[in-house]
Amino acid sequence: MLFGIKGTSQNLVTNGGFENLTSCTLPFFFPKVVGWCDYSGYEYLFNTCLPYTSGLVGNIPYSWSNMFQYPRTGNGFCANAFYSNFGPGNRRGYIQTQLTQTLTNNKKYIVKFYVNLNNDSQYAVDKICALLTNTPIACNTGSFTTILANPQIINKNGIITDTLNWIEVCDTMTAIGNEQYLIIGNFFPDGNTNTSQAYPGSREQIAHYNIDDVSVEEVTKAQCKNDTSICINDSVLIGNNNIETATYNWQPLTGLSCGFCANPKASPQVTTKYILTKQNCNIITKDSITITIKNDCNPKGAEALEVPNVFTPNGDGVNDTFHILLPSSVSDVSFTIFNRWGLEVASNPSPSGRLGGASWDGRTTSGIECSAGVYYYTLEYTNILGEQKKVNGYVSLFR
Repeated sequence: MLFGIKGTSQNLVTNGGFENLTSCTLPFFFPKVVGWCDYSGYEYLFNTCLPYTSGLVGNIPYSWSNMFQYPRTGNGFCANAFYSNFGPGNRRGYIQTQLTQTLTNNKKYIVKFYVNLNNDSQYAVDKICALLTNTPIACNTGSFTTILANPQIINKNGIITDTLNWIEVCDTMTAIGNEQYLIIGNFFPDGNTNTSQAYPGSREQIAHYNIDDVSVEEVTKAQCKNDTSICINDSVLIGNNNIETATYNWQPLTGLSCGFCANPKASPQVTTKYILTKQNCNIITKDSITITIKNDCNPKGAEALEVPNVFTPNGDGVNDTFHILLPSSVSDVSFTIFNRWGLEVASNPSPSGRLGGASWDGRTTSGIECSAGVYYYTLEYTNILGEQKKVNGYVSLFR
């Protein structure tokens, strides 16, 4: 059963927003999340697909113990235990997923997820971590014992006590090349975990964190397309980025379809250099593209053509060719001349000293002078937007 999957094709985490569930029925525990499992089998799941009932685990935005929380995006999130102060010490929860592909040796990856403290928690902690490994943990064991390991990603925000806003946990890691699994949890014992009893009136002696929007992506730099030239009022795509979980900032904003998306269109009125700043976690990169406005094309665009209706190919150097002016941005030009009986006279005639368009010097394709009269023409071309256009009409030849 599908409940609004989040994420992009570049994210190596399947179902990183916990949207895709096997069912939307009680009991509402983590094993219902497709593509994931949890160590104990008892971590919590929340989704808007569950009809609201007061005090019921899994409801959004209200759940048991006066919890109030919306997903960061989409319809769902989960919760995981990172610390507890009751029963045997070092009680932990862990959630795990297999990546869509094994990480590549020596490549750098960004690992990112978002958390906030669940309202049932008396305690808050700093050790909110992610481990990339080739060895999976056991699932649904019923155990809450600590798994000791050296996670590559460790929360740098200090003790997180925010119960409303989604806080980004993010860092980069260089792969060994055998990592296939992502595990989120606290891999440190109590003695190495900084804690705070932030909400002593809450129900549980625990640090229970909500989790949403998990991603693992290879680090890529900001990328613009190559510098180009366009006619005024035309537009062109200027970004060449394919990772959507980063933030993008284009400057200046003038003439852009979007200033904060990966690949906006630009339609400047003057020659403009656009600078892209891309930030993903702690990685900031920049690139730029210059869009030059050409002076050799019709300011009304590729469809506004200058077409004369008379020419005099008598060799006096004045109006000797029938010339249709085209913007230099067009391509795939096909130009054909017909006589009044519909017979083809010339096909794709070469311009005679005339550039930037289609020209006919009044001769057949074999070079024979055509007699005075009315001729029919067809002109086909592809404009800067990739649209195929066709123009036709009549021209009078006088000698």
